[in-house]
Amino acid sequence: MDDGRISSQTMEQHSISNEHSELARIIQSNHYIRKTVQDATNKFLTLQNDLLKSMQVQRLDTITVEQNAQPFFDAVEIRSLNEQVTSDRVQLAFVGANSCGKTSFLHLLLRSGSFLPADVGSTSARIIRLTYATVRDACLIVYPSLDNKEVIVQVSLVEFFIDGQKPDWDGVKTAIRVHVERPDTENIKPHSNEFAQWAKYFVELRIPSSFLKLGIDIYDTPGLLFSDPLVLKENLRELVELVKPTLVFMYDNAAVSSDSQDCFLAVKDALGQLADTSMFFLNTKADITVILADADPNGEGIEDEKWPEILLAERQTRYNLLLKVPSMASEFPGGLPESFAKCHCFDIVSVHSDLDPLGSEMNRTTISRMIQFVANSDLKIAKKVSQLVLPVIDAFFDFALVTSQRTAAQLQTLRHEACQWTANYFIKHRSQLQKMLAELYDLILDQLNDEMNCIAQRAAKLKTAPLIEKYIKAVVQQEIVKMNVELVTRKHATISGREIKADPTILNNADKNEFLISAQRSFTISRNYYDNKCTSRLFMIQAMLLQTALIADILIESDDEGGSKDTKYKTIVRQDTRKKLPLRKGMSSLEIAYQRLSELQSWLVNQKAYMSKVVDVLNNTQKQHLIEKIDQRYNLAVKGVSDREKAYQLVTIYVGAFAHIECRLVAAIDLAKFHGRKPVINKML
Repeated sequence: MDDGRISSQTMEQHSISNEHSELARIIQSNHYIRKTVQDATNKFLTLQNDLLKSMQVQRLDTITVEQNAQPFFDAVEIRSLNEQVTSDRVQLAFVGANSCGKTSFLHLLLRSGSFLPADVGSTSARIIRLTYATVRDACLIVYPSLDNKEVIVQVSLVEFFIDGQKPDWDGVKTAIRVHVERPDTENIKPHSNEFAQWAKYFVELRIPSSFLKLGIDIYDTPGLLFSDPLVLKENLRELVELVKPTLVFMYDNAAVSSDSQDCFLAVKDALGQLADTSMFFLNTKADITVILADADPNGEGIEDEKWPEILLAERQTRYNLLLKVPSMASEFPGGLPESFAKCHCFDIVSVHSDLDPLGSEMNRTTISRMIQFVANSDLKIAKKVSQLVLPVIDAFFDFALVTSQRTAAQLQTLRHEACQWTANYFIKHRSQLQKMLAELYDLILDQLNDEMNCIAQRAAKLKTAPLIEKYIKAVVQQEIVKMNVELVTRKHATISGREIKADPTILNNADKNEFLISAQRSFTISRNYYDNKCTSRLFMIQAMLLQTALIADILIESDDEGGSKDTKYKTIVRQDTRKKLPLRKGMSSLEIAYQRLSELQSWLVNQKAYMSKVVDVLNNTQKQHLIEKIDQRYNLAVKGVSDREKAYQLVTIYVGAFAHIECRLVAAIDLAKFHGRKPVINKML
């Protein structure tokens, strides 16, 4: 191995069909899991309706079924979400700064020639969807917008995909150019109304592609910077809101350049209050030649078996650089894991290196990991439906248990003890939250003070006062507030978990109270199906997590929060309106940035006084919600006592069917954990 390269003799190029077989398995598994959840949920809704009708016929409730059977009656949200579970397509959208390699990577995925505009700087301004079509249906379609399906322009591309011949990608490029290339800035200024009208149009490319045929739609978005025209942010937000794709954030410099960081801030600013947006980080231009040269500085040659180790080390090195960017590292709840091996949302790729067997192998692995992440993200709605249905099934079994062995006096005692535990818990919980909040504010204000000069200099590059102010808010929210909330939350969640484990009396027999356990399950994000102690522990920890997540959200206002469900909390915090002094004539961009930062700093200090009120409201709301759930279960059980035999006979009719549905949902969730790979009996995992 004279040149220090690994021999290609041991590295055979996979055929495209082999490459796509793994992707097909991932997507088919994804569809199977979603179909399982949807079918089980539909059976649950039918069974639930039958049970309620039977309860009414048997006159087990003397008031109304809706009031007394509330644990079994919350079907509206379940039905609505279940209709969204099954989708025929996997949706992913490429986002990133100009010239980060988005379009080149797209061409690599499609194994096509270059037909979309790709050059240094801004080359497009419209969102382009690429979706599969047969040769005879190949075309370009222009719509007024993402949500308007009126066809404005349709261009046939059939002639460029003649069966049995190599596609004429140059011909495709020429045919679509006028509809996808950014207008000449000499004729249409980027911040003009004419540009906004042009950019609003949505382009769809329907082309033959073995990759797209798998059931994948790709959205190529324009390069984005904080200073770009507002219409580009509006288009991205509309895409995420309507299509709900997984975002693939692409950046070329492993150390994450300032342009890439500002692009990420622009993306987060565009998305605003939209929640549950999944993001995969893709570091492009990871040149194989450079990786090997770094691993073999003396040119002595590298053994074949060392390549996986070298590639893993390179991934970890580049991942470590990503972790140093606060806004990106805190993108996921709890923050990104420290090790690449535990991270499913990051990888590296090199279009330039794809002709090299090693580069091709690296790219294939990355593409499979990315599609697996996208597929898992697409299961979020299915998982949410399961998390709504399973506690209702648990409530049914709790009802069956309570009505079969409890007297009216015992039920009253259970209810009293459950309410007493709730009151005591939230007194202690409030004290813990106040301590955590004080620590959080100190960290935020200290970091803001330390980084004020750096933030001011970054913001001053934007020139206009409104953009400078908007940029400052985004930086503080993403790089300071979110990061410290994650830090403090992890710390106190760990402390809380240790305290509960070290002192079992904290639970105070909560795990022995059927009403309390059943009510707590309606709060917990994940479930343990056998251990009631785990349910109580999860509730105690997640009650804190929910409140800290809300506090992070309300610390700094965003443009679209008017319809937020958290408005009542934000109103309390914002009683002290931020005072903005008029800007003096002739102030430099840097002076404007310093003034707005100082005002924001003062406002955060003043906000601290109001956060205790928010804690009180949050505490009271959560406490009241838990008590309501306890009362619902108590009222339902009491109605069954007078007709215990009738109630017992009724519920036993449905036990088997509910258990079957529960098993199907639990199996689907477990299958998703293992990426759709079905277990083999008697085989170690």
